[in-house]
Amino acid sequence: MATKKNIEFEGFSREIDMDVFDDVKFFEMIDKLEENPSLNIDVVKMAFGEDGYKALSDYFTKRDGKLKMSVIMSFVAKMFEESDPKDSASGDSEKTTQKS
Repeated sequence: MATKKNIEFEGFSREIDMDVFDDVKFFEMIDKLEENPSLNIDVVKMAFGEDGYKALSDYFTKRDGKLKMSVIMSFVAKMFEESDPKDSASGDSEKTTQKS
């Protein structure tokens, strides 16, 4: 069963499926963020879906007049801070170990 967690950022709130932190493609994308910051957009889309990205875009465009890259980057940082993917991954392996 997928674990969901709500991420709140500057008045915007969205639920994330924690299983995304167990997706190799997601981590490959994360690994490339430093050299290509525009991948933050794809990270948000992969984590929250196209609808989630559109909701984020609509919210901040209405608030600020445009969607700023600095907002996307801060939102991704907040997502990782709130989600703590290490706990999610270790929890899955602990469950597997307990079943053995």
